[in-house]
Amino acid sequence: MAQSMGGNKTLHFASVTWQNEPFDN
Repeated sequence: MAQSMGGNKTLHFASVTWQNEPFDN
């Protein structure tokens, strides 16, 4: 359960980062 919640938080963080930061690499 804790693992699933951690994964969801990671996915959410990645999604927000992707939306706020454009890919310039």
